[in-house]
Amino acid sequence: MNREPEEIRPADPAAQNGQPAPGEAQSAPNAQTPPPYGAPSPRPPYAPYHPGYTVAMPAPKTAPVRRDRVFFHLLFVVNFFFFEFAYTHKMRLGLTVYFIALFAVTAFYLLPGRKAAPFPLLCGGLGVLLSCGFSVSAEPSVSFLTFAMVELLYLIFAGGVSGTLFHGSDTAALLLDTSAIFFVRPFEEAGALFRRSRAAGEEKDPDAKKLLKTLLYLTVGVMLAVPVLVIVFPLLMRADGAFSGLIERIAENFPSSVGRVLLHLLLAFALLPFTAGMLFSQRYPHKKAKTDDGFAPARGVEPAITCGFLGLLSVVYLTYLFSQLAYFFDGFSGLLPEGFETNAEYARRGFFEMCGISAIDLVALFVALSTMKRQGRAARAAGALAVFVDLFSLVLIGTALSKMILYVKNYDLSVLRLLTSVFMTVLAVAFLLMLIRVFFRRFAYMRIFTVFCACVLTALLFGNVRGFVADYNAARYLSGERETVDVSYLRELGVSAAPALERLVREAPDPEVKYQATSAVRALPEKEGGVFSYTRERSRAARIREALIGENEKR
Repeated sequence: MNREPEEIRPADPAAQNGQPAPGEAQSAPNAQTPPPYGAPSPRPPYAPYHPGYTVAMPAPKTAPVRRDRVFFHLLFVVNFFFFEFAYTHKMRLGLTVYFIALFAVTAFYLLPGRKAAPFPLLCGGLGVLLSCGFSVSAEPSVSFLTFAMVELLYLIFAGGVSGTLFHGSDTAALLLDTSAIFFVRPFEEAGALFRRSRAAGEEKDPDAKKLLKTLLYLTVGVMLAVPVLVIVFPLLMRADGAFSGLIERIAENFPSSVGRVLLHLLLAFALLPFTAGMLFSQRYPHKKAKTDDGFAPARGVEPAITCGFLGLLSVVYLTYLFSQLAYFFDGFSGLLPEGFETNAEYARRGFFEMCGISAIDLVALFVALSTMKRQGRAARAAGALAVFVDLFSLVLIGTALSKMILYVKNYDLSVLRLLTSVFMTVLAVAFLLMLIRVFFRRFAYMRIFTVFCACVLTALLFGNVRGFVADYNAARYLSGERETVDVSYLRELGVSAAPALERLVREAPDPEVKYQATSAVRALPEKEGGVFSYTRERSRAARIREALIGENEKR
């Protein structure tokens, strides 16, 4: 049966806004009406599409423009520098080249068009200066700490320039932002490297797309040819002796270098999406409001909880202090307390335990003061307890340092003893900054502590830790303060001890010490080991060895 076509009426604007059209009945009060056009609302489960509903689509991700892609290529080169120069030649001149290239590329990529604050720029300069220390000294423990410090300075530099240090740089909450830049942002923007350009006014390049497709097809063809060549190559080598000899000579002369370079190129390309994603996220950061959680968290821990935590620690520490008063006074006066037969036994007793307690106290104070609310009497009581824990930790550090001074006075200095003393000094400065932070809540302690740590590591690298230890022990022996010197330990210090060994060869009154020092100089490496393995210590040791051997041959 034929039906008459329904009358099609034009859409009324009032009806589109959820109001009944003229002539239509008013809907019930509890009837569900569609939201205004354009407002996000979930679709009903019974209807896959309804013209009255719209779905809020996520904002499209920023696509890289031509300038970004140029810097992506530069980052690929920087990644190759890391694997070829820094990783292969360990922490020496190659690592200096890598970090200088990384800071330079980052600065040229992020700085144009931005006004950076002084502190991020200072961190960038300290990072470059600290990285130059890798070409001066190669102390493993100091180099590892320096590598971590340079990375932190780099993240502060990149985040400060791009404005992604949302917690600021005045408190320990700075570490939250730098951790996000290093561990979260690279994975969020890892796809930026392969994202097509959609910038306004930028047209697609058909030639570039055609070239990319051609390269893809070429790569597929090369991969298909590899299994065939695996079968054909042995047959060709068996068929002709000249071809077999040519392939064998190529395999003998270029196996390590060519294979290493190809591997490092592959690793650099595999790392590129993450390094490019990290820098791309700093170039186009997500807008986020600054927070003041580092000083006064809005949703912090109740002060009573902090009082209970710090109060129990204070009771235990106070009991410990009363039980060790005579022990502390004897240690600070440089006397050997009763119950100990040797200075070594006294110095080793509880030394590393004190270091561990001080480090735990520092972390506890950082967390307690950074997460606690600042209202009420309980907050003031928690501040008083924090002052006591801080002062107790400073007493522990002073006791540990007095033990170390007594130990070094009666025995020779070692690298471990020197680095431990430096570590305790850094802890003491941290506790002093925390003490000021208790009384002055807006005190920017994290900036001062970051710069201080960078300066300490710079002094350790450029001051040559192993060379300083060797010179100290040799000077005490030659001045008559010590009757002997451990030449075998100086020999273990490697190339850094070359100047001290040379001085013993020329000035030692004991012929046995002079003989041992001469043998140690002869055992030094002859060559520096390549351009990117260069350090100032290795170069100087090679010259000292050559000079002393030449003098002995003339005699």
